[in-house]
Amino acid sequence: MQIEIWYESTIKDSHIAEPKKIEDKFAIGRLNDPSAEISKFFEGSLLGLVIEDNGIHFKYDPNLDKLYCIALFTCKTKPSQPQLDALIKETSDQVDRGYYGEDGWFVDIGNNSYYIDLVDHDLIESQPASVVLRENV
Repeated sequence: MQIEIWYESTIKDSHIAEPKKIEDKFAIGRLNDPSAEISKFFEGSLLGLVIEDNGIHFKYDPNLDKLYCIALFTCKTKPSQPQLDALIKETSDQVDRGYYGEDGWFVDIGNNSYYIDLVDHDLIESQPASVVLRENV
């Protein structure tokens, strides 16, 4: 089973402004860090749920003009609701201000540099944006 935890993200350049070029947004939306092991920094219990990290990925939706940060995990069994809630809490803590630090993820795209704040703090009460469970992926 694959678990996808989606967060709305924000993109800022070194001058704290949104990128003007749509090409840069698409390029950021193709970034990924498949080796990210955010679960190794979890502080709480997952109530017996055994997961495997599949990294952090990004997706840009041009129709909504939104960038999403997606934390991917694999597990052998479908998580119970308490297990899923624990996974979401631990993942949110790491994605928000843990694994990549308070400044987010710094990337170079073309001639521009950007900070990606993996969690949009203007929407914090509605984060994560989505949680998707996929069987036998």
